[in-house]
Amino acid sequence: MDWPSELSRFAGHAAVAALLVVVLLGPARAWTVRIVAPIRAKVAAMTRGRAVLLAVVLTLATRLALVSAVHPVYETDVREYCEKAAAIAEDGHPRAQETRADGSRFYRSLGYSLPLAGWYRVTGMPETPEGRVRSAQAFNLIAACGVAWLLVLLGAALSRETAGRVAALVYATFLPAIMFSLLPYTETWTTLLVVASALLFEKLRRGDSGTVLAGAVFGLVQGLLIITRTEFSWMPFLAAAWLLRERGRQAIAPLAASAFLALVPFAVNHEMRDGYPGHLRTSVQGGLILYFGQNPIEVNGHGNATPPVVAHVRDLYAKDPTGGLARDEAIAWMKEHPLAALGNAPKKLFHLWLAEPQGFGWHIGAGREGGTDRVLAGSLRHAAWVQALCLLIVGIAGLVRWREAPRFWIAVIGLHAATWCVLAASTRNRYPLEPLLMVAAVAWVEGADRANGNDN
Repeated sequence: MDWPSELSRFAGHAAVAALLVVVLLGPARAWTVRIVAPIRAKVAAMTRGRAVLLAVVLTLATRLALVSAVHPVYETDVREYCEKAAAIAEDGHPRAQETRADGSRFYRSLGYSLPLAGWYRVTGMPETPEGRVRSAQAFNLIAACGVAWLLVLLGAALSRETAGRVAALVYATFLPAIMFSLLPYTETWTTLLVVASALLFEKLRRGDSGTVLAGAVFGLVQGLLIITRTEFSWMPFLAAAWLLRERGRQAIAPLAASAFLALVPFAVNHEMRDGYPGHLRTSVQGGLILYFGQNPIEVNGHGNATPPVVAHVRDLYAKDPTGGLARDEAIAWMKEHPLAALGNAPKKLFHLWLAEPQGFGWHIGAGREGGTDRVLAGSLRHAAWVQALCLLIVGIAGLVRWREAPRFWIAVIGLHAATWCVLAASTRNRYPLEPLLMVAAVAWVEGADRANGNDN
């Protein structure tokens, strides 16, 4: 990786983002308030149903505006997720898609392909790659609308209803989220599960009525989240410890219901992969991504490793298709070189939170024949990068300075970052957590406006 060039490009976008934040929240604060306050007042005066409708309509409109111009490439992850969903819809299991010619298994998580398979069954099985992608886009649009709806409810659960409504509108217009709604990747579905988890956890923490039912749904959502993105496997344990500390015995019944329902997705996953090696059968290429992040050859910190690393991992997987050899070599290297492993962490954090947003280049065939127009893709990429950095700046400020900021969110974001400091990260890995930053950012700015006498 050409780090000087990468850091130079980052610095340019970061400077623009910082300037925007400083100007809009500093010298131009009064002007910003005059524009934003009336909109916020109208949003606050709406009934909750109308606020949800507004957020959903705006979420749909921004995505539909780009759907005809953006052309996802039917390769790698897109192809795998769509074909896996098609196999499940047709056969009831993904074995045909996950079995190689030599009989070995190559498989990733089922969490996204499972609901997509159900969507294929309900809406009609698409016969062509283009049809599978278009159908998956429709499924993602529904999931994105679900995220906007849940953000409104999350604000209400936090007693910051207006902040939740405005955050839903921010999500509706946030370019990285828009782009990944149009790509058959796990991120939009995962975002839905993360925001649902945050909402349900808040209800459990506050002891709202129906906590046992909320606990059961929380468990089911957490189970789906883990078989979709296994890097969140610590979240249910963190939530259980948190609730036991805050609510004591009152948390036992909801947590018992949660633990029981969390097993359902694992049972489905296990049954569909009957005969596969391992116990949980939730392989997510753990050996590969761990070796990419920790090895003696070269660590660039990115989820796509350098050619020598990729070649060596290919050899390891040829000897052990489960990825066990790759995992063992990476762990052995970490034990022998703990300081070097620790020194790789900043590279991962850069790729996770600061680097160029994904989804605006090869994912959509930017500049390729039959792909997305290069100028459009480039314009969206630059705008998305600045937008993401603005959110990061104001979102962190919100988490730190908003008095009522949920400490559970801070712990989740911190543990998520720590997890990816061990592995090899990509910017899309952070996308499911960005709606939490949106709520924190809006709530903090809203509170600061009130403190300055600008509450309209």
